[in-house]
Amino acid sequence: MPGAQGQSWFTNFLRQDNSYQDPIVNNLNSNNPSWPYSSILAAWLGASGNRGQIPGTQTNDNASPGNVGEYISSTVILANALSLANLTNTNLQTISLTPGDWDVSATGAFTHDTNGSATGGVNLVYAGITSVSGGAFINVKTDSTDHFGELGPINFGLTNVPTVKAGPSRFSLAVTTTIYMVVFTSGTPCFASGLLRARRVR
Repeated sequence: MPGAQGQSWFTNFLRQDNSYQDPIVNNLNSNNPSWPYSSILAAWLGASGNRGQIPGTQTNDNASPGNVGEYISSTVILANALSLANLTNTNLQTISLTPGDWDVSATGAFTHDTNGSATGGVNLVYAGITSVSGGAFINVKTDSTDHFGELGPINFGLTNVPTVKAGPSRFSLAVTTTIYMVVFTSGTPCFASGLLRARRVR
């Protein structure tokens, strides 16, 4: 049981029907400028003070490391596309994620050379996201973290640069973890470029 002081404080916020009236909600709803915490809540909630609304940034800046909205990415451009060995899982790129809850996705682009002009074809390509270097993507379409997308058979050409998307995939991390974008081809020559990106959601 709370002490007398606690009981007295609590009873100050009881209605006549003994239901509880929340002083924060009451003052916020009435937009009471004389309430001592109005300015603090307004700064936190935004000028509108609407409950359930979390204001976003008002300019083209970045969330600081550790904050919700933090963005991390790695890109391999076409000119630096990686030549893939046949039937081999290959790490295209990595990012390092600190502890937290992240959404991760990847887009892989596949070509017959490093400028996208050569024609030809392969049987299958895929791109995936995993916390295991060179991770083998077997039955991972139902896994909670490792995900991949696949495409094939495909023909390369000037107007056909196949892309494969993987994710978004949730990574809930307790320690700093390396995330890999792994690519694969059945058939050569095949080159891979692409984007690996992550957004901290909480």
